[in-house]
Amino acid sequence: MNRPVAVAASFFLFGLLFASFAHVVHVWLPCLVLFSGLTCSILAQKRRALRLLTVALVFSGSGGFIWVLHHADGPGDPFSRIAETYHDVPVEIEGHVLQAGLVNPKHESITLIVAVDRYQLSDGVVRQTEGNVLVRWIHPDKQPYCGERVRVRGQLSVTIAQVNPGIGGVETYYRLQNVHSMITAADLGSVERISEAPLLSPAYWASRLRAALATRLAAVMPKQILPFVYAVWLGERSSLSEGEFQSYVESGTAHILSVSGVHVSIIFLSADFVLGLFIRSRRTRATLSVLIVLLYALMTGASTPSVRAALMVCIYLAAEFVDRDPDTPTALSIAALVFLVWNPDLVFDVGFQLSFLSLASILVFSAPLQNGLDALRSRIVRTIRKKRVPDAESRAWQFLRAPVATTLSVQILPVPMAVRAFHVFSVSAPFSNLLIIPLLTAVLWLCFAASIFCWFSPALAQIFGHAAGPAIILIQRVADWSRVSYAVTTPTPTAVALLWSGAFAWLTVGSALGASRKWFRGTLATGLLVLSLVFWRPLFPEPEIVFLDVGHGDSAFLCFPGGGTALIDAGDKVKNVDYGKRIVTPFLLSRGLTHLDLLFVSHSDSDHIGGALTIVDRFSVGAVILGPHPSDNPMEQDLIGRCNRRGIPVRRTTQGDTWKLGSGTFDVLYPSAGQAPEKGTNENSLVLRVHFGNLSILFPGDVEDTAESKLADIDCRCDILKVPHHGSATSSTPAFLNRAAPKAAVVSTGGRQGSEPVDDTVMLRYREREIPVWRTDYEGAIRVRYRRNSLVIEGEREIREYPMPRTN
Repeated sequence: MNRPVAVAASFFLFGLLFASFAHVVHVWLPCLVLFSGLTCSILAQKRRALRLLTVALVFSGSGGFIWVLHHADGPGDPFSRIAETYHDVPVEIEGHVLQAGLVNPKHESITLIVAVDRYQLSDGVVRQTEGNVLVRWIHPDKQPYCGERVRVRGQLSVTIAQVNPGIGGVETYYRLQNVHSMITAADLGSVERISEAPLLSPAYWASRLRAALATRLAAVMPKQILPFVYAVWLGERSSLSEGEFQSYVESGTAHILSVSGVHVSIIFLSADFVLGLFIRSRRTRATLSVLIVLLYALMTGASTPSVRAALMVCIYLAAEFVDRDPDTPTALSIAALVFLVWNPDLVFDVGFQLSFLSLASILVFSAPLQNGLDALRSRIVRTIRKKRVPDAESRAWQFLRAPVATTLSVQILPVPMAVRAFHVFSVSAPFSNLLIIPLLTAVLWLCFAASIFCWFSPALAQIFGHAAGPAIILIQRVADWSRVSYAVTTPTPTAVALLWSGAFAWLTVGSALGASRKWFRGTLATGLLVLSLVFWRPLFPEPEIVFLDVGHGDSAFLCFPGGGTALIDAGDKVKNVDYGKRIVTPFLLSRGLTHLDLLFVSHSDSDHIGGALTIVDRFSVGAVILGPHPSDNPMEQDLIGRCNRRGIPVRRTTQGDTWKLGSGTFDVLYPSAGQAPEKGTNENSLVLRVHFGNLSILFPGDVEDTAESKLADIDCRCDILKVPHHGSATSSTPAFLNRAAPKAAVVSTGGRQGSEPVDDTVMLRYREREIPVWRTDYEGAIRVRYRRNSLVIEGEREIREYPMPRTN
């Protein structure tokens, strides 16, 4: 074991992941493994062969023990368990601000994270509690700071955002930050400062520094570049427009928009390079580099990602102070152990993964790439000139090779995780990053200088601020010009492991002695990379029905036994929210899909057809199926136009038609082409009964009482009913429910966020008939699957063990 810390960290990670995936809840199992390791350590003193087994048992047992200990109290925190009972009711809380957004007059709301210690319901009794809550403060009138004590009044919710299979999303992000409930504070004065933060609180002063810098930078920098500066320097991305952010996603450069390992690495490497030109003492350079990196993390507001990355660099440079060469695997392993012991949930946090992998990728691959570039350049020069390279040109090359190697290396390890996060692979990313990373380096140092001089010389700060303008504009132009990307399905864990193994195998090719060894290692590396593409998608997709959580709207995905995929509706598209882009597209890509066999659109209301516009643009579709009666809704006309441009067949279907797909069938029960269209689009909804194996599911769209009375006169029996019209009072009539006689029901709803909230009287009708009801606003996406020949219906929040509202 040449690097025992790296080996130990690997086993610790294995134990942690095993405990999480195997749902180990009792501490006795990891303790047993740990005890076995300690026992082996006694024997290992005499037998070297047992040392590796000792390390494996001790650290894998420790990883499992840390995971179980961290989750000993079950999902959520004490306050979220209160929110489970009092979901969607007014509440008043008091606590300390842990994290605060920047107040901007252009924004209607900001978010705070508050550590709650007391709360009060409508009964007026103040009760003690603890937990972290996300506060969405609408129309803020003051800038909050970390450490301040505040009183918040608003609507309590244990759900934070939509939760769907295969998608991280907003709620997942906050759950991993130990935030398990939310309060919407919308009234005037709903957030009140009770007391100032402690004078010696580092978080308070970092928060004040961040807010003050935002104000001062706004005064010394051109307004058109401020959103970008706020994103890459202060970690405040909310000022960026959706179009600008999408440009960076599609050009493969979105990683530059959040303060993380990339930024810290750039500051560290460029500072170390410049210091190396003037200071020969490695220890002195390391000391100055540590101070610069820590100062950078402080100036960016001491955000969690920047502090994590700064600490990684500090651990890496610590070797200089004990007269040892920096050892990248050892430094990264120590950093991983520290962070995962502090919060084991970080292993599933995309921000942590990308930050850690970006820094690791630079530290591991930058030097070998520089050597490879030197060798390649020498070969090219000898071939062309057939003579030695002049020293002046060599010195110029020394300045160029480091930025090029850094730019290339930072993309190696994070690529598959970035694809998992954004589901986009940019063909132009390696080339656009070659331009953008050096430009970003200049921007960061100009922001650094502007942030220092703005306190005592605004005129000088303004020079640096305006100097950053051309570089930022050029970055934006490069991102726009290089938007050559493809939607990419989510790679399987096997594919990620093979991809990384291939990258590390290529790393060893240069150090191999002899042409035969180089050939063998190169072939092995290439073979691993090819295998990663083979295993990129699931080889055997699981048959399932998923009622997606798309807020107030409908979208259901069906993957039939034996093959065949279909989508019924695709969610809403309103203002800046396109659920087809935000939820349905990443969900389909997470299932390894780039093609749909059938897309049914029940009717032309926005909350059903809106997302379909994105689906027909992003995916190949076998056919789009509409109801028999054309609509004058612009969205339906837009959908048909897009299908015609892409060569996607559009079919009208009517009562009595049957559509076959693999082992499944779609029976059209309503409406009839011969009947006159009803008033309003809801009553003309396409009603489908789907046969999925031995299961029948009824999809009635938004039909109301008139259409339901006609359905009650025909055979519309089903095992599962998608509740009509989101559970509103206009549907689910007694006669229809008696005729359909479902064994279970699913409501696709956004709760009070929708224009028609779920009606209590309607829910009572289902309870009276002993029909269990699943709600997407309570339980997230609803998944229907066969497990061991038995039908299983689960909510995604239950699967992920998230807190959720308690129902009677």
